[in-house]
Formats: sequence, C-alpha cells, structure tokens
Amino acid sequence: MPGALPLLVASALFGFTYYSLGFPILTAAQGGGDEAFGIGAFLLFNAMSAATGYTVAPRLGTGIAERFRDLGALGYLVAVIAAVLLAVGNAAHLTVGVLMVGVAALGFSLGVVTTVEPSLMSILRPGRQAGRGFGALGAARSVGLFLGNLIMGVLYGLGADWAYGYAAIMGMAATAVVLGAIPLAQRADEEARRRGLPASAK
Repeated sequence: MPGALPLLVASALFGFTYYSLGFPILTAAQGGGDEAFGIGAFLLFNAMSAATGYTVAPRLGTGIAERFRDLGALGYLVAVIAAVLLAVGNAAHLTVGVLMVGVAALGFSLGVVTTVEPSLMSILRPGRQAGRGFGALGAARSVGLFLGNLIMGVLYGLGADWAYGYAAIMGMAATAVVLGAIPLAQRADEEARRRGLPASAK
C-alpha cells in the first residue's frame, strides 16, 4: 500500500529532532537556576508522554489520511513548537514556566508520534510485510536519533537556542513530508472503501 516511503522519510527526519531528554532537562535546570527544575522537567515530560499515549492518541482518526494528518499536526508540528519555545525561552531568558511549557509540548508530541507511527506502519505494511515494515521504521528512526543527538550535542555547546533551532527546522521538514503525503493517503482510503474494507483495516 502506498505511503510507507513518506512515513519512513518523515520518521528519519523526526529522528534528527528527537534529541535526548537530557537537553531540555539541562535547559530547565539552568533556566530556573536550580536542579529541581531539571527533575521537574523530567517528570513533566514523562507524565505528558504517557498520558497522551494512553488518552489522546487512541482517540485520533482511524483512516490513513487522518493518521498522516494527526502525525504531522499533533506529533511533528507540536515538537517544532516545543523546540521553538525552548529556544526562545532560553535565548530571551524568559521565565522557567515557558521552558516547562516547551517540555510539556515535547512530551505530548512524543506520545502522539510513538503511537501513530507504528499504527500507520501496521496498516501500510500488513500481514507478512509487517515485520519488514517495523524493521524499516525502527532503522529510519535510529539513524536520525544517532546523528541527531551528535549534532544537538555540538550545537548545544554553541548555545541551547542553536540546538533547538536546528531541531525545529528538521521537525518542519518531517511535518512537510507527512502532510504532503495526505493526498496519497486519501487515495489509499478511497481504494480501501471501494474494496469494502472497514476503517480499522484501511
């Protein structure tokens, strides 16, 4: 079924933005002037990610096009917003509350991405193709994660705003790929309807 390639490309690009949680923890601790803010950022991120994965993601659209839309708008794009908040909050020395909002947004986006990406791949590569599809998805994400964290580490040494600015740019690229694939996904939905498949099997 068409759509797997845009998903793999977007996942790799998003992997370049999916930096270690240590970066926002460090930013929050430095911005708040106390290590307690770093601990708070860690707890907030994980709470938001888990809550989103369990409560929000299961209520998102079930069609292929809807899932591409939700992945781009609520997953990747929200991660871009989070990176911008962290970059601006750090560069402009705004209140630590702004940094925490960025951390919360990052947790929300991860909850969506880690739920919608696999569900999309299970539809695009069903049956015997599922194993290969999930392997390709994991490989694409891992490449981005490995290189992305190296780049983030170098840029963070120049300034946190540089690192988050880079993450925002890569996140926008991932968003563009996924949202740009919606017309292709809509055709796949129409094909599934013509074949009489239920929404959960599209």
